[in-house]
Amino acid sequence: MKKIVLTLVLVSMISIGVLAQGTFDLQQPNQPQQQSQTLQWTSVVKESCSPCTEGQITKFDVNITNIGNSEFAVRSVALIDADNVVFASGVVDALVPLNSTKAFSIEGIVPPASKGKTLYYKTCFILSSGDQATESCENSIRRLFLQNTVETSLTIIYTLLSVILIALVIFFLVVLRKLNRKGR
Repeated sequence: MKKIVLTLVLVSMISIGVLAQGTFDLQQPNQPQQQSQTLQWTSVVKESCSPCTEGQITKFDVNITNIGNSEFAVRSVALIDADNVVFASGVVDALVPLNSTKAFSIEGIVPPASKGKTLYYKTCFILSSGDQATESCENSIRRLFLQNTVETSLTIIYTLLSVILIALVIFFLVVLRKLNRKGR
């Protein structure tokens, strides 16, 4: 009987250890400096989903800061995945004066992960200054950790199984205690 209890305790501890590992992707602040001829800018993208899952409709808040020597207008913004597929975009038509920031919200459907559980993407803008309009994209790649729906379901199942196992261990400990008292 002690072997059964020890086995149940061990299984419970392993289950709790698996659950405690968590699934986080540490994203460092990413503000790559960009240049489009004479237009210089930085951008920040923040997604509204947490955790994000493939196929989820999500709002993306995009900020662009003019760090160049002349004002420019942002005509549109797009988020493009590693396969060069646009998954979120919007027409914005906003003037960005020198040393100022403009914020935009766009919606899109989170695409499948590019590699493993990570979606790699870049932010692109159509910018204009005077009569010239040009596409300007980040040089560096952003990343977004995705949790798939199967993983979410498995986490719930593991949690329920761990709770059941802990309840069984407690039940068996109570039964053993009662049996030990009767045996005395």
